[in-house]
Amino acid sequence: MYGIVSYTRWPAPFPELQLCITGDTRYADALIAGTPNPMHPRITVRQLAQHSPEAVAQCQIAYIGTMESGERESLLAQLIGQPILIISEPPPSCSAGGMFCLLFREDNVYFEVNLDTIARSGLRVHPNVLQLGKRKSLP
Repeated sequence: MYGIVSYTRWPAPFPELQLCITGDTRYADALIAGTPNPMHPRITVRQLAQHSPEAVAQCQIAYIGTMESGERESLLAQLIGQPILIISEPPPSCSAGGMFCLLFREDNVYFEVNLDTIARSGLRVHPNVLQLGKRKSLP
């Protein structure tokens, strides 16, 4: 996850990035416990109790776990088009509006990329990351 962040540029620079975690996640503990590489921007992690679009909109990175379909759709509808990096655990796939959708199989983590959602956000993601996502995505 920190690798994706380090290759992402926001329309305006931030001295510190806010990573908001919402929903039931399988791997959020690793994000909270992990420390980013010194080469990455400073990241503050916030675990959100509610799945409110208003709370997540205050963040530059949204890590979305499992939640009810209607809740997820409402949250994504508010976030799409905003300069917020959206990373989500399954389900659903990136076709639902996430930018980077993590896929877990055995001991490997892959990701799918939604180019349309990224383009509409105003974020710039290095093309090599986008190509890696396409190559590594599962059928």
